[in-house]
Amino acid sequence: MKQSMKTLAALAVVGTLAGCAGSDVAEPSSPEFTKIKETTAKEITPEETTSEKETTESSSTPPTTRKSDTPVNPANYERAGMSVFTYDVGDFSGTCAISPHGATCQGVTPDDAPMVTAVPLPPRKADAIYAGEDGMHFTVFEGVGPSQGSIDPGESITINENSCSYPDEETLRCASGSNSFTVHGDGTITTDGQLDQPPVWTLPDYY
Repeated sequence: MKQSMKTLAALAVVGTLAGCAGSDVAEPSSPEFTKIKETTAKEITPEETTSEKETTESSSTPPTTRKSDTPVNPANYERAGMSVFTYDVGDFSGTCAISPHGATCQGVTPDDAPMVTAVPLPPRKADAIYAGEDGMHFTVFEGVGPSQGSIDPGESITINENSCSYPDEETLRCASGSNSFTVHGDGTITTDGQLDQPPVWTLPDYY
């Protein structure tokens, strides 16, 4: 009887320990995994593909260069010691005269362009620009005479240190030394260099 009581007590202790272990020890939780979204070829938008293609093409395409101008013979445009020619830029057409002394071109002068006197004519607002051995200044296009032909984009004319050419089909640029002027597609004139006040000058005898 005593042996049976001891056996029951031992079983009770074991059951108690087992019960404590079951209630106090937490079961291990299942590991959590972060799902990484996979990008497939189907998920790439047409815009992304086009953008990448354009970037690749733009980086591999060499820049377009303009061919060298074809120089014309100044003698083909000669009149009274000058070469007089017509030019066309954009919607504007005008006349230029170039000589060993410089280049003069018609154009649309600024609103504050000075008055110019070409004796024997009365003073009037400048309607042209000159760059040459006498510097650069606004002037009036007088005493030149009619054009002797056209010089087109892709052509240029040079006499001594003076030259006129087309940087593109919308502009004409003439230069003399460190001074230059540009006539744009609407006829407006811009200058680069030292711009002086215009002198009083006298028209040639053949005027």
